[in-house]
Amino acid sequence: MCVEEEATEEPLLEEDELYMVYDVNAISRSEISVPLKIQNNNCSMQLDTGCALSLAPMSFFKRVCPDVVMQPTNVVLSTYTSETVRPLGEAYVKVEYSGLQQSLPLLVVQEGTSALFGRNWLMDIKLDWKNLPGLNHNGPIFPSASAPQGNPTLDSVLQQYDELFQSELGCYTGEPVVLNESKGAKFHKARAVPYALQSKVENTLLKMEKDGVIERVTSAVSAAPIVVVGKKESEDVRVCGDFSVTYSAYANVETYPMPQIEDMHSALRGCTVFSVLDIKQAYHQIPSAQKSQGELTINTHIGLFTFKRLPNGIHSGPAIFQRIMDNLLSDIPKAVSRLDDILVAGIDEEDHLRTLSLVLERLLTAGFRLNKAKCKFLQKCVTYLGHKI
Repeated sequence: MCVEEEATEEPLLEEDELYMVYDVNAISRSEISVPLKIQNNNCSMQLDTGCALSLAPMSFFKRVCPDVVMQPTNVVLSTYTSETVRPLGEAYVKVEYSGLQQSLPLLVVQEGTSALFGRNWLMDIKLDWKNLPGLNHNGPIFPSASAPQGNPTLDSVLQQYDELFQSELGCYTGEPVVLNESKGAKFHKARAVPYALQSKVENTLLKMEKDGVIERVTSAVSAAPIVVVGKKESEDVRVCGDFSVTYSAYANVETYPMPQIEDMHSALRGCTVFSVLDIKQAYHQIPSAQKSQGELTINTHIGLFTFKRLPNGIHSGPAIFQRIMDNLLSDIPKAVSRLDDILVAGIDEEDHLRTLSLVLERLLTAGFRLNKAKCKFLQKCVTYLGHKI
């Protein structure tokens, strides 16, 4: 274990223990995953031999260890950029790998995109190095004790990540979005809804309220009327705010570069197998900060509602969502995303399933949910962003 004695920017108490750890938000392109069970839940951790102690972000801990109680800790972590990270606490968790169970310490930190399998766990767990996802070998991507003999199948991968395809709406576990402030936005009266659509609009609003997308409010400084759009796949309707007359007209637009088709072709060169993933109600899985929710009020025929999640129809929405997806997935080779559409590829089926597992693990840890009906797996040819690949 590498212990650093020199004080960092934050003052350290004498009883604090300082350990080196890589930044949990800066994940290497050569990511090596360790599939295992924690508290009887299937999950995957990033192997990090530069990390002295195993740790996980709070989002991972809540999902995998909801009933485990954290204890205070004096451990202080120092990243390779000399930043100090103080864990929220430590918990002993039941870890199962290759059929063997052990109780091991896990540090919990506030933020991060991956749980890290550090050197202290390596002292107790004998890894099956030949079968670790991310290593440059041709072995199966799951430990032999938890998967059938031979290469993995699509069914085994999807079964491991079946939580991603559950019906409830997901919620991104990262920081809530803070919008640029608007000044001077007006309060608009509710637009009339055709009588034939009123019940559908009401049902949609109530479902959005139940899902935590919107909440009812009694007053607002500004409010946008709504736009009702029919859905191709059903008789239901989609309700959006017409923020072009409120927020988008009075706030500076947030900009972020969108991926180009040339970049996509370069990233997928040599690949022959493809999968396309669709994030369900993508914007509605991104929480908006409390101080920004007042900018996102809509006026309907049944009253005022404010968006607690990122709404469709604001001018900064695409830039905000693309930045989140790039931060989440851009370091995974042979995976590209543009807004809510994710393309995963591989030079062959085995390579593809390895990459698909990494992408699904990231999405699950980040709190997202996918629309399985719109996903396509193990395709020799797909149409993505209007281009046939």
